Amino acid sequence: MLPLDRIVAEIPRAARENIRVSLREKRGSVGVELRIAAANGRGTMAETAKGLRIPLSRIPDVIAALQNAQRVAQGLSLVAVDRE
Repeated sequence: MLPLDRIVAEIPRAARENIRVSLREKRGSVGVELRIAAANGRGTMAETAKGLRIPLSRIPDVIAALQNAQRVAQGLSLVAVDRE
């Protein structure tokens, strides 16, 4: 397997921070990493040590949990209901 390090999404978190979603290979295993990327002194985004690694096999569980959190938040009127 070739080493893999690919950013697949960046989600704004604050004025100078993003949540960076990447596919990464470490020790022969590919996973999804969620890391905070913050603007450094030169204005470029650099990943911090804060993050989370999710095995590829657990992605469906994480998606289901996030969808459930969204439904609960909508039921509590904490976020608007998306009507697409």
